[in-house]
Amino acid sequence: VPVEAARARGIPVAATPLINYITVAEQVWAYILNWAKRLPALRTHMANRAYIDSWHGFPDTRYIGDLTLGLLGLGEIARPVAKVAQAFGMPVRYWDIERFLDLEAAYDMEFVPWDELFATTDILSVQLALNPQTEGIIGAREFSLMKPTALFINTARGKLVDQAALTDALADGRIGAVALDVFAEEPLPVDDPLLRLHDGADERVTLTPHNAWQSPWTWVRDSQELWLNIRRSLLGEPIQHLV
Repeated sequence: VPVEAARARGIPVAATPLINYITVAEQVWAYILNWAKRLPALRTHMANRAYIDSWHGFPDTRYIGDLTLGLLGLGEIARPVAKVAQAFGMPVRYWDIERFLDLEAAYDMEFVPWDELFATTDILSVQLALNPQTEGIIGAREFSLMKPTALFINTARGKLVDQAALTDALADGRIGAVALDVFAEEPLPVDDPLLRLHDGADERVTLTPHNAWQSPWTWVRDSQELWLNIRRSLLGEPIQHLV
């Protein structure tokens, strides 16, 4: 939306942020738990009837409280992600272009520099906005800083990431796992190397088709808020969630 042009003409621009932000945060946690608890591998274990011979064969499932969560950007999606992490007793670190001291206190978070966030967290979730300054901001250098066991999550925008560098780091084992809902090109081409990695992996590679924000009631609630704002405008009432 050309916000400045709209403002110059006296046209208000509003968002519908309250519902789809939460569903994306939910999906971030679905990725984390799917990976930490090794649910795809456990499903295969049960499908192969291996449970009959061994019910204790997954010592590498992870205790969430032992892992450090990193949030790249502390907007409306990252905040509920941090709130859930606090409930699990996880250490949380974040980076943003500004500090949020009130949120640091509320969620027991630590602000750290960019490089330190990549180097010290076990799970890194990207929630940055895409703009000319952030396009391609995460590349080979950042992946080289990450732990070889770390999970990289992106539910923001695919063009924030050098996807070729991410694919190489994953294929070479320089990062432990990825969970992606967004891609540099959408839909993801059918011959993309990421899909080949996904086809041969369990919880180490999770790809979803940019659907984290969706559900039938998300659409209903977003549409309702849109029309309520139009009604407010017509009645001369304050418009909510102005951009």
